[in-house]
Amino acid sequence: MGIIRTIPFIRHYQGSPTEHVVRLRRGRVVRSGVGQAFWFRPASTALSELRVVDRERTVLFHVVTADQQDVTVQAALTYRVGAPELAASRFDFDIYPRSVSGPPRGEEEIGELVAGIAQSLTVDVVGGLTMADALQG
Repeated sequence: MGIIRTIPFIRHYQGSPTEHVVRLRRGRVVRSGVGQAFWFRPASTALSELRVVDRERTVLFHVVTADQQDVTVQAALTYRVGAPELAASRFDFDIYPRSVSGPPRGEEEIGELVAGIAQSLTVDVVGGLTMADALQG
């Protein structure tokens, strides 16, 4: 996570090489990128920051095969956010000003979304197979 230093009437943001920061002023993107460093006025700036490294998530779910047998599927998913600005505009990655509702939840929400898509695809594929085919394949 980037470091925000406070000097009277102004702040300084120093990012890391694995964090993509999006700086908004009056609702418009002023600066966006990895490893950014800049001064900003706290009254007119909002910052969102998200990691651009590979993330892993393990999932475990049950699927019913075509011959009505229950199969447990365990998988490890690896994913990376390909469009950080788009993700920052749709999920909560706010770091400044701090949200009163708690820490940013964007990373968790994206992980849940990826797991849901993987489960949906697995149910479609394994649900059409018999138990013998599912165990072989």
